[in-house]
Amino acid sequence: MKFFNKIFCIVLFISSISLQAQENLPFLLSNIDPKVHHLVWTDDFPQDSQHYEILFEPLIEGPFIYMMYHRFEGQHGFKVEKYNMETGERLWVLDEFTKLAKDRRSVTQGKIEGDFLVLTLLEENNNIFFRSVSFWREGFVGEMRVNKYTGAVEETYISDKQDSLNFSAPAPTSVFFRVIYQMQFFYHDSLYRHVADIQRDSNILLQIRYINRQGHLVKSQFVDLKCRYPLFNNRLVLNQDANLVTVVAGRDETTGDISFMYRLLNPDFEVLVEKELADHLDKDFRNMYVHSVNQDIIVVYSSYAHEEENLFYWKYYFFDMEGEFLDKVVTTTPMEPYPKIFTHYPLWDRVHRKGMVIHTEQTKNRQSSKVQFYQSRGETAQLIKELEVSGFTDHLRVMYATMTPSGDVAIYWRQFLYENRPNGSLPFTPYWFSWMLLSGEDL
Repeated sequence: MKFFNKIFCIVLFISSISLQAQENLPFLLSNIDPKVHHLVWTDDFPQDSQHYEILFEPLIEGPFIYMMYHRFEGQHGFKVEKYNMETGERLWVLDEFTKLAKDRRSVTQGKIEGDFLVLTLLEENNNIFFRSVSFWREGFVGEMRVNKYTGAVEETYISDKQDSLNFSAPAPTSVFFRVIYQMQFFYHDSLYRHVADIQRDSNILLQIRYINRQGHLVKSQFVDLKCRYPLFNNRLVLNQDANLVTVVAGRDETTGDISFMYRLLNPDFEVLVEKELADHLDKDFRNMYVHSVNQDIIVVYSSYAHEEENLFYWKYYFFDMEGEFLDKVVTTTPMEPYPKIFTHYPLWDRVHRKGMVIHTEQTKNRQSSKVQFYQSRGETAQLIKELEVSGFTDHLRVMYATMTPSGDVAIYWRQFLYENRPNGSLPFTPYWFSWMLLSGEDL
């Protein structure tokens, strides 16, 4: 018992140090005033338990954006917020949480139907013997209809858990499940569709299960996504039109030739667009994958190390939904000395029709973090704005960013501590999240 008491005291002490070192919640920028900066927060939860991740692209309708977050700590569940991107005003908030491991819910899709925001749900299958506190594996289908003007829940439907024919779908409830296993779960034309990939040597086989509102498995099918060379990467992303953005990437290790085959599939998995993107991608890469699908823009990312120049190269390629090449942004970072903290996030400049990258870094301890905005200049990138974070211990990562039609930049931030972490890691290091709107005129 004494041993466990000591462990508890140590953990409590470390967490206390971390919280005391946090300077501003949300963080402050010393040389710019955002139009709006909202902390994503729930008053009923402690300060070190405010973890809200985005697992899929937000839903955008005109000037409005619907942010759908998943919560994985303490009380599990989700939060939905509606913002006016032109003014930054938060119009409403919906919180859906539970303390019970057996009653957790996950949002897997959001779509607009008339006056409603319709959320596709999975509710935890509590008949499974092993369930983790951090994540759950399977769930039953359901739906929540939310008044898009007020945020009021008008209807919630969950299929009968006691029905022996009810299909328990693998649940994409974490970044690991959604990205590593490439699962998608969505509703279209009266049927739920559960999509998972099966990797082969030079192709991806999509397994699709169709489930009705009663939770019964109606039919299954397979879709073969071929590639010219042995696979090294693939991506499966659901856009807000319920179309699937798929990329199957392969490489010939002998010649170095690559294939980056893009296909856009409709909700019935018919091919709308099929195009090879490799003609626009440089072959000098260590990693290459689809970074994000932001509204109607696909971003491909690659990186490599150039030891003679002592530089890391980071390249972002922008394509539209037809697979047409739009732009490329190239930035570099020194290999030595490498920044202590370094992150980057691409976005599309909808006003000037150019690629951009938001770069955040802290070079060394006891130095303010910087936020830099780069814009494409052909094969190079130009620094157009540099912002500085007040204080020394507030560090940042961009989790999502998009540009409004008027040219303002909306950013979803993860804020965290670093310098108190021994050897670069500390158990229970807390994260905080915030939503910011920056005026395009200030950038």
